[in-house]
Amino acid sequence: MRKRSRSLWLGTLLLLLPCSALSYQYQSPGRVHTRVGPMVTSYTGPISNSYSVPATFDFEYEHFVSPTFSYAARSIFAYDFSAARLMYGYAGLGMRRYIYSTGMSFDSSNEGAKISIQPRFQYYIGGDAGISQVVVKTHGTVLQTNSALMDFSACGGAIYKAWRAFGLEAQLGYSMGFGFSSVAVSESHLRFFMGATWNL
Repeated sequence: MRKRSRSLWLGTLLLLLPCSALSYQYQSPGRVHTRVGPMVTSYTGPISNSYSVPATFDFEYEHFVSPTFSYAARSIFAYDFSAARLMYGYAGLGMRRYIYSTGMSFDSSNEGAKISIQPRFQYYIGGDAGISQVVVKTHGTVLQTNSALMDFSACGGAIYKAWRAFGLEAQLGYSMGFGFSSVAVSESHLRFFMGATWNL
């Protein structure tokens, strides 16, 4: 009799586990960011220079591992349209920590009642590291001095969720770079981006 009641209890538990998993879930863990804005940069070393690029494009894929923490893969391109020249190209990996809010939406349902938590504003801080190829200085319309750098950057931003899958974003970031090519310069730049996010 005791063995039968134990088997019945285990069977009921196995049936309820999938149901409880379905009634408690977060949004899809993937998010895409597209941003654009100005970047002001300066270089010191064998060659020193500073300039700003108004059209800097930022693309990022973010993967959540918890409601408040994610990893990110990022690429940034600063293009000077007046000279038809790519001034800065970057690819790297990083992480984001959401503060005062969660980075993911949350749904829960129980006996026909559904609860949905959708933060209207999401705030985060983060950092990333990668490799960049930069134009340190131009010499006329054809010649230029290039350098390759290891980039380390910090950023902070806010997202306004217009609706569940779409948001508007603003981000401020600062980066430092250390050259490892034949023209080894040190870099620092400040950037401000506006853009949009899509949950996958």
